[in-house]
Amino acid sequence: MVKHTYSVYGFYMKRIASLLLLLSLALPVHAEQTLSFGYIGAPLSYSSLAVLKVAYEKIGIRINGHKLPAARSLAQSDAGLTDGEVHRIKAIELEHPELIRIDAPINSVEGLALSCDKSIDITASNTLKNYRIGVKIGTRYAEKLTAEMPFVTRAVDENKLMELLLVDKLDIVIGDRPWAEAQIMLPEYKCVRINEPPLKVIPLYHYLHVRHSSLVPKITRVLREMEQSGESKRIVRKALASIKGRSVPE
Repeated sequence: MVKHTYSVYGFYMKRIASLLLLLSLALPVHAEQTLSFGYIGAPLSYSSLAVLKVAYEKIGIRINGHKLPAARSLAQSDAGLTDGEVHRIKAIELEHPELIRIDAPINSVEGLALSCDKSIDITASNTLKNYRIGVKIGTRYAEKLTAEMPFVTRAVDENKLMELLLVDKLDIVIGDRPWAEAQIMLPEYKCVRINEPPLKVIPLYHYLHVRHSSLVPKITRVLREMEQSGESKRIVRKALASIKGRSVPE
């Protein structure tokens, strides 16, 4: 009787040990399955997030976007509070060495000048300097573009800049194309027009925090393949079309 009891006990202990071993092996994999990337929630960044969701799914990883103001998003990614940035312009890594640029563009930003005054005709960035310009804080391409210009107003909220434009306290507000096209559809901004061509067209890159450096070769390969096949552009177009005239989903 005693022998039988110990035999049963030993059998169940072995089963439990096996299950614990399987769980211990599974946990690290599960922990790597979901990554969170900072993004500002604007249409352009939402479309880039859509590209990344497909790309990371190809290597067996789920991702989500962590919506934050632009400057705070970058600070949190650099500090390791998120796993990286959905997209940023090139050279961010020079100021933020904790972030690794994935060397395959996932999107591009067209920097546009919005104005109400019909006499304003902006055809190149060097024609901006004599105007009162509004720039959203954390929009790095616009900050760099206007860095040496004398009449620049910076604000966290682009809605504030648009209000200043309407009451003639600004001549120009700089923004990307999806955002700009959404603004000119609003009845309160009926005077606003987009100056063409774009001031600048800049590639956008995904950034990973350095603790995920082992993922860099895998995700670089996938994003390059998606760029070369045109898949990334198709996803961007589809994502932008899905939210045209509506707010970006949370």
